[in-house]
This record gives sequence, C-alpha cells and structure tokens, in this order.
Amino acid sequence: KGSQKRRTSRPRKQRNQNSKSDGIASTNTNEVKSTNETETTQEEKPKEETTIETGEEP
Repeated sequence: KGSQKRRTSRPRKQRNQNSKSDGIASTNTNEVKSTNETETTQEEKPKEETTIETGEEP
C-alpha cells in the first residue's frame, strides 16, 4: 500500500507541475511575448516618438 500510494503521488505531482508549468508558461510566454512585443512595439514606437518630439519642441 505504501509503495502504491507513493508511486501515485509522485507521477501525479510531477505530471501536474510539468503540465501546468510547461503548458501555461510556454503558451503564456509565447502568446504574451508575441502579442505584447508586437502591440507594445507598434503602439509605443509612434507614441513615444510623437511624445518626445512634441514634448521636446515646445
């Protein structure tokens, strides 16, 4: 009973941690990075340039 209980707990914990960490981290990092980088770069670039130019001129 002890061996079976330990064996079930071990793979279950590892599977959950691996699936959660690998799946969420990999998917979230990739999706957030791609969306954030593209949106932030495209939106921040023109905004920053306009803000700096308009702010520095006057």
